[in-house]
Amino acid sequence: MERTSLVRALKPMLDIGLIQSSAQIGERAKVLSLTERGIAKLAEASPYWESAQLTFESQFGIEPAARSRRDNIEISHARHS
Repeated sequence: MERTSLVRALKPMLDIGLIQSSAQIGERAKVLSLTERGIAKLAEASPYWESAQLTFESQFGIEPAARSRRDNIEISHARHS
């Protein structure tokens, strides 16, 4: 993901306090981490994510779903290397 796209995607989460950002000393990089509020929101959302994954697997099959995830990761990595 391009830096500007990443910043645009993360800004709403920063604004509502789900993540926090801190600069690395001597570098232009930033470290992002979940806040306590972000950890709580992740815990709240996890059952919905897991349900969606199970639904996807039940409709397409476990192996095709796993292959789809692997392919998406591979495409993402190839695009950014």
